[in-house]
Formats: sequence, structure tokens, C-alpha cells
Amino acid sequence: MNSIMIALFFICLNINNNESKLKKIQIALIKETKKAMADLNIGIRDNLEKDEPFLIIVDSSIKELNAKFTMEYGFDSGKKDLASRWYKEPRIRISPIFYSILLKIRDTSNLIYLQTKSIIAHELTHYLQKSIMNDFAPYTALGDPDMEQKSLTEFEAYSIGCYYFLSKYNSGSLKKIMNSLVSPKEKMILIMNVATDIFFPDSR
Repeated sequence: MNSIMIALFFICLNINNNESKLKKIQIALIKETKKAMADLNIGIRDNLEKDEPFLIIVDSSIKELNAKFTMEYGFDSGKKDLASRWYKEPRIRISPIFYSILLKIRDTSNLIYLQTKSIIAHELTHYLQKSIMNDFAPYTALGDPDMEQKSLTEFEAYSIGCYYFLSKYNSGSLKKIMNSLVSPKEKMILIMNVATDIFFPDSR
């Protein structure tokens, strides 16, 4: 009986430690995502402080190395004005594999680990951004018409995910882009180009 109780104690201790690690990762990534959004002139929702508590949670229905942001809209005084929206139950749902890499339970390369955190930065942009799904930003990303992203929300989210990745993997390239005398939109496209060349070196 004592051995079972000891085993249960260590299981609970490990769960609490992992929850604490995930919370620290969440706080750090929100801070870094907000900084990246400010650097690229991407607006943050006005009523963010009215949101219900934000969480990153494991969802076993999500497969492979995937994550997605989910929420429900909240409005004041019954007015459905998306510009003043706030979120009920905002969540980033991650797969069990994603969770194990994020907390370094599963051994993997530094590249994969940074890609995983970049995906969180992408989804955090959806949580934070002022833009809405029916805002459009026609452009051709990555120099490839097949990669065109017409949704402004996705344009912003992909650029922030790539910004985060470069800030950790190749900060020199990011600094060069950010110091260039081009518009924020052009910087975003350049950032995505450079990051994509690293992710998919044979894609061009």
C-alpha cells in the first residue's frame, strides 16, 4: 500500500510541475508575442482585459504537431460589434505530442522545439489581434501564388510565428529585416520568406 501511495504522490507532483512549466511558457510567450506585434505594428484588441482566463490545454482529439485557438465571442450590452469583442473561454488547444515537445518531455531537435513554440505564437496572435476574419490583405506571401493568404488575421499570425522563430533561431536575419527601410507589411513578408526557407529549404 505504501509503495502505491508513494507512486501516486510522485505522479501528482509531476503533474503539478508540468502545469507550472506550461504556465511559465504561456506567460513568456504572451509577452514575446505582444512585443513582436508591437514591432510589426499589429493592433491588439481593445477589450482584452475583459476576457475570461486564457489557457493552453491538451486536447487528445488534435493529432500530430498541431494546435488551434478556440473561443466564444462576448459583447457588452448585447451589441454585436466585433471591434469591441471580448472572449469567453479563450483556449489554445494542443495535441499530446505538441505538449510533450513543448515541455521537453519528448526529446527532439532544437529546430522542432522552436517550431512548436512558433505555432503557439501564431495562435496567440489570433487571441490578441484586433483584426477580424473578414478583414482582407491581398498579397502574395513567400513569392508563391499558391501560398497567398488573403485573410489579414492569418497574414498577421503567420508573420508573428515566423518573427518568433527567427528571434530565437537566426536573430541576425531578423534584426537586418527590422532595421530595413520598408513598410511593416513588407517586413512581415520578408520575415515569412526567410523563416520558410529554413523550414522548407527545398521549397524554392
